[in-house]
Amino acid sequence: MSRSLKAFLLAMVVFIVVHFESASRISISDLYLKPNTVFEDRYGNILRWVPDVKGERHTWTPLNNIPSIVQKAFISAEDHRFYSHPGIDLL
Repeated sequence: MSRSLKAFLLAMVVFIVVHFESASRISISDLYLKPNTVFEDRYGNILRWVPDVKGERHTWTPLNNIPSIVQKAFISAEDHRFYSHPGIDLL
């Protein structure tokens, strides 16, 4: 095995280890989007929905408020090993 191939393989192993180590430090709470500022009148009608710094408008919806058919549609769009890998399927 050539020296450059060994160096390349070592670099790839280091990259993969560092990648998965840093990914394991991400907290689930860091992934939640901050809610937008919404101004409502006294009857609850939205007067103004202020976008975030990226210009996006979003609202948090608990998982149990999303119909199971929609949840299954997202999962079916994923690969068949969705539940068996940490988010990136290396195969």
